[in-house]
Amino acid sequence: MSNLKLANRAAVVVFTAGALLMLGCGHGGWHGGSIEKKADKFAERIASRLDLNADQKKLLVRIKTEAVEKIKSQKPQRIKLNEDLSALVKSGTLDKKKLLDLRQKKTALNREMEDFVIDRVIELYKTLTPEQRQKAAEHLSKIGGRMKDRQ
Repeated sequence: MSNLKLANRAAVVVFTAGALLMLGCGHGGWHGGSIEKKADKFAERIASRLDLNADQKKLLVRIKTEAVEKIKSQKPQRIKLNEDLSALVKSGTLDKKKLLDLRQKKTALNREMEDFVIDRVIELYKTLTPEQRQKAAEHLSKIGGRMKDRQ
């Protein structure tokens, strides 16, 4: 596999994984609204930008539905972690062991979501045409250019 093809493949995986993670975190200018509405908007953008065919759109809808379910399933745990952190801060003393434990739990949730997203990105990527992959890579480069100053 040529370096360009490998770079394009990596770019698509990173772009889609990052975009899906932003969806789960409520970023990307989509603050407020339900997770379902955010997921719908995100899926519409992907379908439009990559000009997906009917089978690809069907797969994207399934992935979107699974992602929403996954995000919802983690919500109680994430809320509990935030409540625990808030209680710890209000307690008047910060215990390093407790902070590290909270971080470890949050990292585990993030890793679980990342693994889920990467698996689904690869699944969708396998269905993309070379032209669609190129469009995704170009979009990633465009986003990367805008993000330079933030890194």
